[in-house]
Amino acid sequence: MTMGIQSYGVYLPYLRIKADEYVKAWGACAAGISEKTVPDFDEDSITMSVAAAREILDLTPQATKNIAFLAVASTSFPYVEKATSTTLIQALGLNDNIFTSEHTTSTAAGLEALLAAWRYLETQKEFGKTALITVADAPQARAWDTLEHGLGAGAVAFLLTKENPIAVMEGASSAAQESLGERYRRTGETAVHDLGVREYTSETFLELCRRAAQNLLKELGRSPGDYHYLIVGQHDARLPQTLGRKLGFEEEKIKPGLLYSSIGDTGAASALLSLAHILDQARPEEKILLLAYGSGAKAIALSLKVTAEIADHRPTHTVNYWLERKKYLDYTRYLKVRRQIV
Repeated sequence: MTMGIQSYGVYLPYLRIKADEYVKAWGACAAGISEKTVPDFDEDSITMSVAAAREILDLTPQATKNIAFLAVASTSFPYVEKATSTTLIQALGLNDNIFTSEHTTSTAAGLEALLAAWRYLETQKEFGKTALITVADAPQARAWDTLEHGLGAGAVAFLLTKENPIAVMEGASSAAQESLGERYRRTGETAVHDLGVREYTSETFLELCRRAAQNLLKELGRSPGDYHYLIVGQHDARLPQTLGRKLGFEEEKIKPGLLYSSIGDTGAASALLSLAHILDQARPEEKILLLAYGSGAKAIALSLKVTAEIADHRPTHTVNYWLERKKYLDYTRYLKVRRQIV
């Protein structure tokens, strides 16, 4: 029995702000972006999740009745205490007797949701049932905090199946340790914070991601040379490439999955948006190593193998479609849209 991704969909906000606008306002842009995505007044992690999921379900409406499990993930759910999955069930017209899970508090939550759906389907004896995963995020920081410069927004959805997937999920591994001083957000706050000890946070990121990746490679009996792509969740422009070199991946295996410079840090959605971008271009038999990281700290590694089904199941709207669909804001308008000023 094969288990993996059957189809996927993406949503990126229409609005953008260029790094130049930060330079005009602050004298510099503290993030390695050329531009980033900006959620509009009426967009949040729920509306973006619905939009990404509809990219799948509008193409195959019959798939709705087969969804037995829904996993949702974000670090920026509108409610601290209220189920988000119930809203998506209603908005997408799903069966109300499906199982659900919700994942938050960490930018690794998106990959956690994917793994939860995978494990659920593994326990089901009935064929034909599928699992839907939606991951959306729009992290915020205070306008005067340089951390804010790189924060973007976006959403991605995946439909998992036991039969004829476009990408088989081969194995997963993780690494975790207590780590203070990294990015965090306390209960009752809307803005994320970072104590700014860059060397410490970078070392923690690199070490945990390295351990998770090497554990998985050892488990599968593989080396970096067996993979065609390395995908890393992107909280900045530099660390994913540094990690790739430390793991022994050539630069051409890392670059295709890098989206940070075009959309910014999309939180829990980052690694999986890059996965969608790779699936837009991947060929049968190619292997993908995916890494997601959450401060606190933990890292998760996932191995996938693309199948011959990929050619017939790509979405109508690729990641490149969403990248090219945009309207630019000046910095003042950006602050209003993000509700930093009135």
